[in-house]
Amino acid sequence: MTPTFGGPHNQALRLFGALKELGWWVKVITTDAPGNGASRLEENGIPVRQIDLPRLRRGFSRQFVSLLEVLSSIPRLIQVIKEEKCDLVQFCGVQNFHVGIAARAAGIPVVCQLLGTFAPKLMRISVSPIVSLFIDVIMAVGRKVMSEHPWISIRNQPVFYFLPPVDTGRLFILSQKREEVKRKLGLDSRSLVVLTLGNFAPCKGHDVLVEAAGVVFKKTPNVCFCVLGSYTKDFEDYYRRTVIERAKNLGLIERGAVRFIEAGSLAHEYLAIGDLFVISSVAEGVPTAMLEAMAMGMPVVSTAVGSIPEVIEESKAGILVPPRNPKKLAEAILRLVENPPLAMEFSRNALVFVREHVDVKKCAEVHAKAYGYACKKAIKKRRLGN
Repeated sequence: MTPTFGGPHNQALRLFGALKELGWWVKVITTDAPGNGASRLEENGIPVRQIDLPRLRRGFSRQFVSLLEVLSSIPRLIQVIKEEKCDLVQFCGVQNFHVGIAARAAGIPVVCQLLGTFAPKLMRISVSPIVSLFIDVIMAVGRKVMSEHPWISIRNQPVFYFLPPVDTGRLFILSQKREEVKRKLGLDSRSLVVLTLGNFAPCKGHDVLVEAAGVVFKKTPNVCFCVLGSYTKDFEDYYRRTVIERAKNLGLIERGAVRFIEAGSLAHEYLAIGDLFVISSVAEGVPTAMLEAMAMGMPVVSTAVGSIPEVIEESKAGILVPPRNPKKLAEAILRLVENPPLAMEFSRNALVFVREHVDVKKCAEVHAKAYGYACKKAIKKRRLGN
């Protein structure tokens, strides 16, 4: 639904080949709004169709208008689904319920993926039971994210849990080029890099990260915070005004303590420079970027949002802090910076966890099972109807 490359785009990209081997051909239907999401998929051979695809907006006035746009788009979505001869439709997030309604109206199975807690709580509570009426299968990144969508399974639909797909082998190889990439970016080889990767949007809490960076830099000047990501059209003004200006006012950019890097397709290469991965988000699911950082051996400091606590507690690969709390975030970062043995322990645990639990093939197999179940359920319904 969003034009900027993010988690759902990455999922389609990573799973395309693995799902094809399992008998599923994927085509991405996405918005025609300006952004790099569709182009990055097409560059990697993923079939894409861009259409006028509205989505719900925040704020009462914008939300009302966008709701009318969303509802009016259903007939067009039905037509597109039929033109593409889809056997199954998967959509992400209860806020995008209109895609599911269109798929059900077109008479094909529907899978709803719950990738995080980005939709406002009131929306999740009110819309989830409605979505439950027309979906066949639920897929969720963790039980916590599932629990944040009450009544999504009032018809007792099966739930398939999965972790985002990560090419662990390739990432480990890239991690060996750390010093080379640091030189490429003009970073001091002696500096300790605290890294985050995510679109430049409010939900990522980068304003909190900047405040924490100011606290850390006062105590350990050899630490450099690198924020990798891409601008989104809706939030570019906010980000420059709120996040980057704050970093400038604190003198962090001038002194090289904080760097904002538009990574684009080089995100994985740049990820290799990190010694420590930080998530300051106010809403999440299980971020692919976090798992990728763990695959490169980085310990994690993260806000306890979405299903991140499930991963961190099971893997014992990092420290959890409350969201919107720069002081606690800075304390956790300093704890690892000042305690190399603890950071090394978390690093080893991170590598073990991703090697045992995170894999493109495993993720594709879960998706194929979910799709197969939805299709069998639809066939059974048709036979009973006849």
